[in-house]
Amino acid sequence: MKINKVTLLGHKDHGKSTLIGNLLIATKSTSKERIEEAEEISRKLGKKFEPAFILDSFYEERKGGLTIDTTRAQIRYKDMAFEFIDVPGHSELIQNMLSGASYANIAVLVISAKIGEGIKKQTERHLFIARMLGIKHLIIAVNKMDIVNYKKERFDEIKSEISKFLSAIGYEEKNVSFVPISAYTQENIMKKSKKMDWYSGKTLLEHIYAASKNGRKKDYGKSIALMQGYLENGVSCTVLSGKISRNPFYLIPGYDKYGISKIIVKGRSVKEAKTGVNAVIYSNKKFPADIRGKILCNEKIVPKKRFGAQVFLVNNLENPTLRFNGNEIKCNIKIKKVIYPLRNKTINSIKPLEAAEAEITADKALVTLPFDTLKELGRFTIYSGGKFSGFGTIKE
Repeated sequence: MKINKVTLLGHKDHGKSTLIGNLLIATKSTSKERIEEAEEISRKLGKKFEPAFILDSFYEERKGGLTIDTTRAQIRYKDMAFEFIDVPGHSELIQNMLSGASYANIAVLVISAKIGEGIKKQTERHLFIARMLGIKHLIIAVNKMDIVNYKKERFDEIKSEISKFLSAIGYEEKNVSFVPISAYTQENIMKKSKKMDWYSGKTLLEHIYAASKNGRKKDYGKSIALMQGYLENGVSCTVLSGKISRNPFYLIPGYDKYGISKIIVKGRSVKEAKTGVNAVIYSNKKFPADIRGKILCNEKIVPKKRFGAQVFLVNNLENPTLRFNGNEIKCNIKIKKVIYPLRNKTINSIKPLEAAEAEITADKALVTLPFDTLKELGRFTIYSGGKFSGFGTIKE
């Protein structure tokens, strides 16, 4: 069964971990022992039962109420399986958010309806990053409705405000859903809430299920495999698009042709490996030593040293390098204009926690495609002085 990845975004203390905990309980996807452990920890800390303790791994998290690292939990709903990825909500841990969100197809933004919480800068930042990472389907879960007495007016207020921001950063209205919930009391999580009878839409899980049905990945026209390294006298690879079969393929960069003599998937010899599959391939012709990061393709793709991109920084740039599909390459990053925070005038310098349109010049040619065409060949991370400094998506 395919596992659909769902990222939970949002500011700290807005209820992401509580939501996952109660999703595990509601769908019977956690053991009785884990629930009892969470109940015992809650008692020791002098708190009411906290579902978030089912998944938090560190005592410091339980005591401080923060999620320190990316946490994953799997549930089953109807005929689908979902992996919920709870990423940190505080800016110091944004690298973990990037690694968690970048593999998801759907994002759920959890935002508190409590007065004084609501939409924060971190809320907007997470939404912008989700947009950059190509997460098409967005579900806004307006949480803590129990604290505001389930008032429709508060839900409408948040919906109106956040809709304006989503429109400004390029989200299409048809790909965004809103649902009022209480993660703690399970209102509108799996079952319709009688306390919010003014809401006639889907529950949260119904929204996620529908988005998964409508969000199947469209295959890129070419057959492409990313080479990862030597394994068992063959070369390991991941099929990014199309299928790899026993036909001649170009190894790029270079354009040398290789015939595929054997394909192994999960220890078995197969005729072809399809999109998303990890395989070991063999050829009668010896592959080069610097195989990592190269691609096999049934057509020629021209590698590039210069390309346009959007970049998001978490640290200042100083002698930056790109990490792209297993390779680290020195580069120059020329900022053209800041695109986040949203401004009315062009600014061509960038600070941490900002995003910009940029021109990238790498020291060697790379096999790239626009991010909207094929994510795996259209994204990179940025390092400066050996430290993670941001990420980027290729636009042209």
